[in-house]
Amino acid sequence: MNLALIDPFVLAQDYPDALTGKLRCGHATCLRFNRKGDFLASGRVDGTIVIFDVETNGVARKLRGHSKQIQSLRYLLSSSQDWNWLFVASLFEKQPVLVDISAPRPVKRILPSAPLRPQLEDTDPAVTAKQAAQDAKHSTCVTIFTALGNHIISGTSKGWINIIETQTCTTIHSTRLCNGVVILLRLARNGRDLLVNSSDRVIRTVIIPRPIPYSESASTPPP
Repeated sequence: MNLALIDPFVLAQDYPDALTGKLRCGHATCLRFNRKGDFLASGRVDGTIVIFDVETNGVARKLRGHSKQIQSLRYLLSSSQDWNWLFVASLFEKQPVLVDISAPRPVKRILPSAPLRPQLEDTDPAVTAKQAAQDAKHSTCVTIFTALGNHIISGTSKGWINIIETQTCTTIHSTRLCNGVVILLRLARNGRDLLVNSSDRVIRTVIIPRPIPYSESASTPPP
């Protein structure tokens, strides 16, 4: 009988009114769930990464190694039949680094941040030198792997999107989308639709051509 007196819109709410919880372990600058959602990584301002167990809300592990605040986190560990595991780490004070952790001693390779520009024969050397000095000021702000892992897509502080070949760590394609800082990159499940968020408060979508441009040094072209 009481149900007839209740607002029908209230009965239609099949979600809780409030669900709150607190995780205390320093000043977090970025957060990232793993794929299953049972762990939460928190990047702190002091460079420490804290892994929380979502079920218990406790600290599962603390990872130290960065000297400045964490800018981005990725739950990404790519493995292949050649028994190699790769991940990308990005810092404020250094360039992004591609690290191979398949061997007992990690192998680090620096990824380029400067965009790839066409080489023209009749270009003035003074203009080229000035352009190179400007490109040296670029810094990579965010990186993601493609679906196959053979390319890395990076966004820079000058609004450029670079496609980097994983095997050679060289930039094979660059395009400028905006004048602000690229702060977020996301690929759709099909691997072609790229979502880009930047500091100018505009969310853009880019269709990546198939196949992705690749250099002749690559062992096999993308399918």
